[in-house]
Amino acid sequence: MNAPNESAPPGGEAPQDPPLPTRFGLLTLVSLAVVGIGVAVAAVMSGGDVAAPTSTGAVGLTGSPAPDFTVPLLAGGDFSLAEHIASDGRPLILNLWASWCIPCRDELPEFDRVAAEHPEVAFLGVAVEDQEAAAREFAEEVGVSFPLGFDDSGNVSTAYQTFGLPVTVAIASDGSVARQITSRVPEEQLLELLEELDG
Repeated sequence: MNAPNESAPPGGEAPQDPPLPTRFGLLTLVSLAVVGIGVAVAAVMSGGDVAAPTSTGAVGLTGSPAPDFTVPLLAGGDFSLAEHIASDGRPLILNLWASWCIPCRDELPEFDRVAAEHPEVAFLGVAVEDQEAAAREFAEEVGVSFPLGFDDSGNVSTAYQTFGLPVTVAIASDGSVARQITSRVPEEQLLELLEELDG
């Protein structure tokens, strides 16, 4: 007498693998998802401008009003974009950075040199997605002369959708976004942004 099949459930047949087409369909979906993520990461790492507008209006802000924000400054006081636009009259270079961001460390000293040579344009750096103590330590190490703030509420990061850092936003004197760039901006490119703001 043959021994009963121990892998089979009582009174039934042994479980079988899913049909081959089902398994291939699942693998195809997973592969497509991985490729899509890879394309998105490559787009961010390539340093191009931020993607086209979405229904939320949070990305692809070029030509649109810059989202308003108020942040505490690391040196004391606050910076309000609305107040700057209403009272200062200068265009603004907004640089979003973090203490853990290596390209930010390379970029900020160049921004500082350009800011000192072009007082007709205001500069503001804002630490996003960071810890305040780490941001303060980083700011002291880098030692730039223009104001640095801290995104304590996360509103700046949300409004400007930081999919990577650094992010530079050129804001015209009328409060519209001239350009938004996600990547390190070399000094030559930063000077080109200033020319666009003058135009």
